Amino acid sequence: MSAVVRAELQRITQAGRGGHNAAVFTAARALGQLVGAGALDHATAAADLTRAAGHIVAGRCDCTVRDIAATIASGLAYGARRPRRLPAPVEQPERAAGRRSA
Repeated sequence: MSAVVRAELQRITQAGRGGHNAAVFTAARALGQLVGAGALDHATAAADLTRAAGHIVAGRCDCTVRDIAATIASGLAYGARRPRRLPAPVEQPERAAGRRSA
């Protein structure tokens, strides 16, 4: 799991009462940008976000499972419409050399 994904999931796990919805949406939006860029699978992102938000519904929050699922879906969709621009992968010199000699 990338550092970006871990940081966004941590945002959710550390969100205090009253800040859950914003934390879930913000994290889902960020991961949605990675989904839109093709760097992260949508189903994996949704499952990770749902798992990270499990404490919210189990805790003293008024959020329901349905509320959390809707926020995650909305955030992922919003982010996917605005994909993150990722740098092109850097080719390793040994791979490039191997292709030239073939």
